[in-house]
Amino acid sequence: MADSYEDAYLDELDLYLHNEGELYPARQAIHHKLQRRAHVRGLDLKLAHQDPKLSKLAETLWLEWIGTGVILYRREIPNSPFRFSKALQRALAKRITGEMNLSEEL
Repeated sequence: MADSYEDAYLDELDLYLHNEGELYPARQAIHHKLQRRAHVRGLDLKLAHQDPKLSKLAETLWLEWIGTGVILYRREIPNSPFRFSKALQRALAKRITGEMNLSEEL
């Protein structure tokens, strides 16, 4: 049962982050930075998430972006029953990194 709650929390946060206009410029900047890094390393942009160094960088950048989003979420919806622990934020950063396709434009 705990997994379903965690999945619901992940989905709620993911949905909020991808629909919050204030976070979009930072999302674009992260995407472009990762594209540049993949290009410099000579990686296929569709498979860049499989490179360990790029994945680690991506997770770090997404985690910072998620942290900013959590702050915005709490300000916008202060009485929300959702609480986003650091472990949950890291899990979402890993999920976003795993789904990343740098060949797509945002």
